Amino acid sequence: MRTRFDIPRYADLAIRGILRSEEIITSSRPLHNVNEAMADAEARQGIRSMIHF
Repeated sequence: MRTRFDIPRYADLAIRGILRSEEIITSSRPLHNVNEAMADAEARQGIRSMIHF
């Protein structure tokens, strides 16, 4: 995985409307639930969580 390269690229594509993030996310969580999202990712359950700031 190339996180430092891929995440900014995905964000740019989403901002430009090329990547439709709402179609690929597995869950949507507020920032205060970020630890739960990370635990899910570690357990390979819902690895594409959208965190809302």
